[in-house]
Amino acid sequence: MRRAAHNRKIIQKGSMDRGLVWLIILLSVFGAFMVFSASAPYALKQFGDAKYYFVRDAIFSVLGILVMFLFSHIDYRLYRRFAMPLYVVALLSCLLVWVPGLKYPINQAHRWIHLGPVTYMPSDGLKITSLILLATMLSDKRPEENGSLRKFITVLLFIGITILPIYLQPNFSAVIVISATLLFTYFVFGMSLWHFLPMLGVAAVGLLYAFWPRPGNYRLERLLSVLNPKRDPSGSGWQLLQSLYAVASGGLFGVGYGKSVQKFDYLADEPHNDFIFAVISEELGFFGAFLVIAAFCFLAYRGLKIAGKAKTLFGRMLASGLTFLICFQAMVNIGVSIGVIPTTGITLPFISYGGSSLVIMSLMAGILLNISRDA
Repeated sequence: MRRAAHNRKIIQKGSMDRGLVWLIILLSVFGAFMVFSASAPYALKQFGDAKYYFVRDAIFSVLGILVMFLFSHIDYRLYRRFAMPLYVVALLSCLLVWVPGLKYPINQAHRWIHLGPVTYMPSDGLKITSLILLATMLSDKRPEENGSLRKFITVLLFIGITILPIYLQPNFSAVIVISATLLFTYFVFGMSLWHFLPMLGVAAVGLLYAFWPRPGNYRLERLLSVLNPKRDPSGSGWQLLQSLYAVASGGLFGVGYGKSVQKFDYLADEPHNDFIFAVISEELGFFGAFLVIAAFCFLAYRGLKIAGKAKTLFGRMLASGLTFLICFQAMVNIGVSIGVIPTTGITLPFISYGGSSLVIMSLMAGILLNISRDA
C-alpha cells in the first residue's frame, strides 16, 4: 500500500495540455526538415552525405519527444525535493569542459564535453536546474518575505555563482539566458520594487564590463557589427550581412523549400544552428517566418496559462520560468538573425540542430505538460 501511494506521488495522471503537445511535435518535425534543407550543402562538403545532420537531428527529435512524454508523467513536485543535488551536479558538470579527455573546445571556447559518440553542453542542464532551485528557494517563504534585502542579496549571489563557470567558458549567450530567466522569475514572484533599480545597476555594470573596449573583446566587435554591419563586411560583419541578405531575399512567400542561396558557405557552418531562422525566412518568406514567431507566441500563451492554473506556488514559478526561458531564447536567436541583437551562439528551440539542446528543451516542455495536469 505504501509503495502504491509512493508511485502515485511520482507518476502523476490527468489530462495535459494537448495544444502544447501538438505544438512541440510540429516544431520538432518542422525543425528536422529545415535542418535537412539548411545543412545539406555543408554536410555534403564535410561528410559526403547531404543527410548527415538530418538523420542525427531526426533521431534526437524522436528522443526529445519521448523525453517530453516521459517527464510529462513525473510529478513536478518531486524536483523540489532534489533541487540542490540536481543543481550541484549541473554546476560541477560545467567545470568538466576543461578536463582532458572530456573537453571539446571549438574556436577557443570550452562549452562542450564528449559523452561517447555525442557532445553535451553542460550549460543546457544548468538552465533548468538553476530555475528549479530558485523556485524552491522562493516558494519556501511567504511571497512578502521574498522582497527583503537579505533575499535580494541571496538571489544575486546565487545568480552570480551560477553564471560564473559559464562566463569563463566563455558562453555569453547562456549567461544572458540564465540571468534573464532567474531575474524574471524573482521579479514576478516577490522582488521588491525598491530593489529593481539596484538590480538594473548590477546588470548595467555587468554589460559594461562585457562590452568594454579592450584587446580581443569579441563581444564589442559583434555589438559594433550590429550597429553597422558594413564596417567590416568580410570579417565580424560577414555572417550578419549574409543573414540579412537571406531574410530580405525571401519576400512574402520565399524562394522555395531547399532553394536557399545563403546556406551555400555564405553563413559559414551555422545555417542549421544559430542562423536557421535566416534560412527559414529565405525559403519560406515572411509567411513562414511569421508562422514560426506565432508558434512561439502561442507557446508563451499556453505556458502562462498553465502557470496561472498550477495548484502550488512552486508550480507557478516553475511554469512561468520555463515558458520565459524557451521564448526568450527563441527571441534572442531570431533577434540575431534579423540584426537587432549581437551575434551569439544560441539555438532556436526545437528547430535548430543540436542534440543536447533539443533534448533539454523537450524535457522542459515535459515538465510544463506535467504542471498542466494540475488543472
